[in-house]
Parts: sequence; structure tokens; C-alpha cells
Amino acid sequence: MIRPLTIITFLMASGSGLYLYQTKHATQELDRDIERTVRETASLREQSRLLAAEWTMLNDPETLRKYSDQYLQLHTISPTQFTSMAELKNRLPPVQVITPPANPADTTDEDDDAPVAISDASPASGSPAAGSSSPRTDSAGAVPPGAVSPGLVSPGLVSPGAAS
Repeated sequence: MIRPLTIITFLMASGSGLYLYQTKHATQELDRDIERTVRETASLREQSRLLAAEWTMLNDPETLRKYSDQYLQLHTISPTQFTSMAELKNRLPPVQVITPPANPADTTDEDDDAPVAISDASPASGSPAAGSSSPRTDSAGAVPPGAVSPGLVSPGLVSPGAAS
């Protein structure tokens, strides 16, 4: 017959062996994770070095000049592009001042601070009247800060000194 001490000793030896196996397996998994992380880090460092070298090569002034000539078609600034303050009024369209209606009941807008649209065209034609000037716009179609669109003027934005 087996003694109880032998059974307890056998169970403890089996338990410690199982614990040792699980610990060894977990340690090996952690070692593999560490090795994978080290390889990924080395790969990322190499990629970072390559990108830094490419960035340095692309930022070379001669390379930048070559690409700007090839793709941007930029031209040097000519003296005719500059103007004096006295000529500025001749180069920009005139500012139109809109007076608010005398009777507040005439307005149908719910927001009194909204820009008011005026049109130089007759309602039937739908096209601007002859001789109306359009504001100068940049390549994106935006009106420069100094130019005022003849179609949209907010009464709160026109200064009293501008109406001349």
C-alpha cells in the first residue's frame, strides 16, 4: 500500500514540474517578443536613416531649384506688380455702400447682421450689367482683403470714411 507521504511528495513533485514547465514556456515567449521588438526597432532605425538621407538629398538647393523650375513655373517679380498708395484706388474696384432700409419690416431676413446681396443686373436677365467691375481674385478665387465684391457688402463692415 502506498503511504500518504509518498502520494503527497509525488503530487508536489508533479506540481513543481508543471510550474517549472509553464514558467519556462512563458519566458521563451517573452524572449521571442523581445527579439521581434529588437528586429522591428532595427528595421525602423534603418528606415529612418534612409528617409533622413532622402530628405537631405531632396532639400539640396540645386534639386529644389530644378524641381521648382520644372513643376511650379514661378516667375520673378516685375516692378509693374508693385503700386503706390496713390494708384491703389485706380487699380481696385470702387466700394459700394449699402444703406439699410428705413422700415425694419421691409426686411425678410431673420438675421439682421448677415451680409446683404445687391445685384447690378435686372432680375430677368440673370447676368451682370454692362460696365460693372468684378473684384480681382487670386488663383483660388478668393477676393483679396483690400478688394470689396460689388455683390456682397455688409453694412457693418463699411467704415464711414470709406464712402467718398
